[in-house]
Amino acid sequence: MAERDRGVTSVLNYALLLVVVTLLIAGLFVGVSDLVAGQHERTTRSQLETVGHRLAADVGTADRLVAGAGGQQVRLHSDLPDAVGGSQYRVSVTGVGGDRYELTLQSDAPDVAVSVRVRSGVGLRETTVDGGRVVVEYDPTQDELVVTDD
Repeated sequence: MAERDRGVTSVLNYALLLVVVTLLIAGLFVGVSDLVAGQHERTTRSQLETVGHRLAADVGTADRLVAGAGGQQVRLHSDLPDAVGGSQYRVSVTGVGGDRYELTLQSDAPDVAVSVRVRSGVGLRETTVDGGRVVVEYDPTQDELVVTDD
């Protein structure tokens, strides 16, 4: 090999090393970002489930209070978090059939939905509210519970 070919080999080896290192770092960033996004979604789902069960417990408590109070006014404040996983969320109440209802909690980002079932002997009005502080109250004119924003 001639003296002039040695310099080319060193530069070529250095350039190839830079390409390989760049590809490895790019792959690492892609892998870590997918891992972080997946963890964020799992965390949001877990928090929505916890909030849904808290609201379902409050609906159950209000239902028992109405049954025990004989149709008197019942108003129960439920302090739910304003956001889960750093994102706003909504709670939708829908009837499933009979005395069964479904609370669906939907976050904005990431787009995650969780459903929690609840029973109500007096009925539960279908509605949608934003997450945060809500009120579960009895409407004696319709003989049903209503979940509203506070």
